[in-house]
Amino acid sequence: MIRLNAFFLIVIVSSYHALAQEAEPPGRDRALKPTGVQFKPPSDLIKTNSVELTDTEEFHRLTIPRMQSGKEKVIGVPLKNISDKKITVKNIEVSCGCMAAIANSLEINTKETLLVYLRITPTEVGRFAKRVTISFEGSPAVTCVIESIVAAAFNVSPNAMLLEPGDVQGGELVVKSVFDYSGFEVKSLNPFMKLVYDRQEKEKGNIYRCELVEGVKDVKAPAELMVPIQVKYLGKIHEYSLQVINSASVAVKPSIVFARRNAQDDNQTEFFVVVRSWREVNDLTCEIASPANGLSLKEIRRKSLSGDALLQAVTFVIEGDTQSTEEVTINWIRDGEIVGTCRVFTNGRSDLAQETFRELNRERNRQLIEQGKANALDPLE
Repeated sequence: MIRLNAFFLIVIVSSYHALAQEAEPPGRDRALKPTGVQFKPPSDLIKTNSVELTDTEEFHRLTIPRMQSGKEKVIGVPLKNISDKKITVKNIEVSCGCMAAIANSLEINTKETLLVYLRITPTEVGRFAKRVTISFEGSPAVTCVIESIVAAAFNVSPNAMLLEPGDVQGGELVVKSVFDYSGFEVKSLNPFMKLVYDRQEKEKGNIYRCELVEGVKDVKAPAELMVPIQVKYLGKIHEYSLQVINSASVAVKPSIVFARRNAQDDNQTEFFVVVRSWREVNDLTCEIASPANGLSLKEIRRKSLSGDALLQAVTFVIEGDTQSTEEVTINWIRDGEIVGTCRVFTNGRSDLAQETFRELNRERNRQLIEQGKANALDPLE
């Protein structure tokens, strides 16, 4: 909470002031000296509904038009004194460093109105709801919640695409200004993705060709990558994300497997994985990387999970003395290159396997809590 006190001009200006106040002993107000400088609002000032000052504490929701991320908007909140006495503003508190409050006077005579200005520079796209509390000497405080929608400066679509490495035609990325800006620059911040300006269409916007580079410094393009897209306009940077799937890649999931012992043969451990590809795969092989300990790997079943056979469940058995080896690492190989690895616990009931399983559950619950899909008080196991 940012709290400032003033006698003539109230200005909440920056996070620097907020930090300075937090370092001061509790109970001390930071006072600004009276000044004759008057704030002159811009021509596009937006006024909210009037807030009437009464003898009771008031709460108001004030809705304003859509704002643009990163661009300042000045809002005027009229405070109307409907009481029979003069009211003096004591403090103005804002709940976010993205807002600054200014009042050209602190006294409101009876039946008169004082305009409190809010300079708002939103940084997060989406719903905007920030609180402003105005307190008075000898009168109840007023709390206002400023509500709006913050729009991104640009629309970038799609947010995901499937690309073939080396295909110069690639896919189309459309960048359109929400506020009819022109002359902006667009570039990819991932070396595996090239963006080339193609054309402009009035309804769509600027269209760029996306090319997935086959390799960068002897490193092949990964199966999946997130590409930060940077849009620069008038010196300001706007960033967006594009998910790219390499259509030539093969994905083997999961990366951690808890195998089961064969009930008839203690020297056989069975497990299955799901192989996802975007073209037919016949040359995918696997091998035990470590520790080998005389173990061997054999495929025993393969089942298609989709009509095009691009999603398959493949079952393997590990043969050998699996009782003395709790965990092995398996490499998935295609065209002589490792395209994935997998940890296999040969005894899913071992202490090591159970502890790993519990840790995976804890991590999954942490992610759900961060996403708001689980309660922090719920058990993590």
